[in-house]
Amino acid sequence: MSVLFLLAHPDDEFGCFESLRRVVASGGRAVVVYLTDGGSGTGIAMRRSDESRAVLGRLGISSGNLHFIGAQNHLPDGGLHRHLMPAWEACLAFCATQPAFDSIYMPAWEGGHPDHDAVHLLGVLLGRRLGISRLFQFPLYNARAVPKPFFRVLDPLAGNGTVQRLTIRWADRFRYLRLCLSYPSQWKTWVGLLPFVAPKLLLGGSYALQRAGERELSERPHDGPLLYESRGWLSWQDFCTEIQRFLFRLPSHGQIGIVTPSATPTESQS
Repeated sequence: MSVLFLLAHPDDEFGCFESLRRVVASGGRAVVVYLTDGGSGTGIAMRRSDESRAVLGRLGISSGNLHFIGAQNHLPDGGLHRHLMPAWEACLAFCATQPAFDSIYMPAWEGGHPDHDAVHLLGVLLGRRLGISRLFQFPLYNARAVPKPFFRVLDPLAGNGTVQRLTIRWADRFRYLRLCLSYPSQWKTWVGLLPFVAPKLLLGGSYALQRAGERELSERPHDGPLLYESRGWLSWQDFCTEIQRFLFRLPSHGQIGIVTPSATPTESQS
């Protein structure tokens, strides 16, 4: 089994530790691709890359199966939605050099971070282009039904379909928690994430996984403000505009629900 894990940033792998472990334990090949540079400036990008190499190495994934094509192609952290065509072309070029993949794992379509949603779109398109039917998504964080500034972590959206629970062995629960502490360059982010991630891993004891590609990507991930809207990073309408611009440049754009920029915020957003 050869599995492609398509991620936005170094450290996004925390949302799929158990899936990665299972691929390696089964004797499969786990290939991890990062589609942004991980941050402004060479220094932070290199630090983040090195941290993920160390973390994934502890899960048995060799450095040769890690590919930082976002950094190689200068695809900016936080701005992937504005660079979808070069990201798409980089994905196709990369896959052309690899043995065929059996499945693709990607961040969920959940409105948490625009880079995550952009990677989800690219993952679904890539699966369709390569004829891969086994497409999976895993939640990272979203703002469904919680007041600002709170958010949900590793919490799947019902709109993304049936949830499969991957039970984590007790020893691995503590192991994954230690790995979450292995990203010192992102300590500010992890100050916010860890209080939510720790109980999910230790007490919840499972990761959520859903099939991807079954939901039209013209749908807003959930009602109410998306996390990146409530934080002032990007509006849903602006995100839709960039996605639509990209999709209309693809010859096969009619094969996927087109995101339209005409969607207006709900009353709770105004």
